[in-house]
Amino acid sequence: MVGFSKGGLQDQPLFDSTLLVRPNVRVDLAGKDNTLSVAVTTDVLDGGLKIHDVVTKGWVKMSGIKRKQVDDVEDPVVGKLNKSGVARKICTRRKLSSTPESQHNIGANKAKESGQEQSGQQKQTCKGQRQVDDGSIPPSPFELKFQLPGGLRQIAYDKYRVIMAKTGKQLQRVWLKLEQPKLLEITGAQLQCSFRDDAAIGCAVLSAVVRLLQQEETSMYKKHGSNEKHWRNFMPPEFSDMVLGSEELGITSEVRDMFLGQHMGSMVEYSRMIMVPSRGAGYWSLYMWDMKDMTVHVFDPVCTNNDPEVMWAVHGGFIKKIGKALNTCRDVLFTSWKVDFEDFPEEFFVIEENPSVSSDSGFYIVHYMRWFDDQNIIHPVSKRAAKHLRRTLPYELLMMRGNKGRIPEDVIVKVDLTKK
Repeated sequence: MVGFSKGGLQDQPLFDSTLLVRPNVRVDLAGKDNTLSVAVTTDVLDGGLKIHDVVTKGWVKMSGIKRKQVDDVEDPVVGKLNKSGVARKICTRRKLSSTPESQHNIGANKAKESGQEQSGQQKQTCKGQRQVDDGSIPPSPFELKFQLPGGLRQIAYDKYRVIMAKTGKQLQRVWLKLEQPKLLEITGAQLQCSFRDDAAIGCAVLSAVVRLLQQEETSMYKKHGSNEKHWRNFMPPEFSDMVLGSEELGITSEVRDMFLGQHMGSMVEYSRMIMVPSRGAGYWSLYMWDMKDMTVHVFDPVCTNNDPEVMWAVHGGFIKKIGKALNTCRDVLFTSWKVDFEDFPEEFFVIEENPSVSSDSGFYIVHYMRWFDDQNIIHPVSKRAAKHLRRTLPYELLMMRGNKGRIPEDVIVKVDLTKK
């Protein structure tokens, strides 16, 4: 069972469930009913993959090759490492009738028929539903050649040292205060706690980072004068906390704002990627519901090199429960949205580098959210990338639009407008 401490500055899990077994074997046992597919055993030798044995069933091609489901192929193509250091080892399953044993304590699910009946009753009485019209999936910002945010690196690095040197009463002040969609306050002490070396990022701070990503996304589309709908939708980490911490998700005003809030530039029902951070495993992972390929991309920075069966045991129940909650939100908040979030097979990503330690996991998933282009991660993900985010995010958060917190004077960059 996963639990979280209350009242602590970092809002840390009570234990770290990091799995230490990292075999060179990737296994996904095959079955005709698609409940289990592909068995592959590989070793990493001389920078490449040596295939020992392949059991063919439903393999998906990897790397830069356009993904396509392949049935009954004798020799599936195994891609080599792409430029980001990511090699794809995937395993796909349809819904299983039971939840992995390790996740039984996350909250008992009621019978599916009962849940559907309840959703139907809510839909009849709920006001303010948004109509979903048929439409094409929008292109990604990478495909549109948008320039993604950046350029503050040196300033952010300099201000990081200033921020981390603060002591005394000023750390108890609220430095970051955001009022939309709900009040979020972060003190200087909380900020230091999440961004010092080897510290884990807390839920409140990661929630602020998600709001930063939402602001960046909206600004990027406006900067390029694009009328395209947003390709990705960033869900706050509170959503998965709510789902995994209760038997059934209630549609509160807070949940409604996560999908329909006026602060959001994206419309979740038209996005291709619905990105959901989760700490159900005791560290941060990322689940992406891909509305085009109809799969769930699973990014686990800690257990990335483990056997897919181990990955499934860690994440299968969480994905199922979050998928059920997304279906509830679909029924209550939208009309004519024809998608079953529980019926998406999983695709696990394997990073062919050293796995993250659990304290870096939050920074890894922020990197995934920024740089995943539906095929690859544009920039390499590594310990160095996580360290870069530790150095730049504190300043970026304090400079967010709408921040009404008491920012220390020497953190603010002052510009003399009288000089030419």
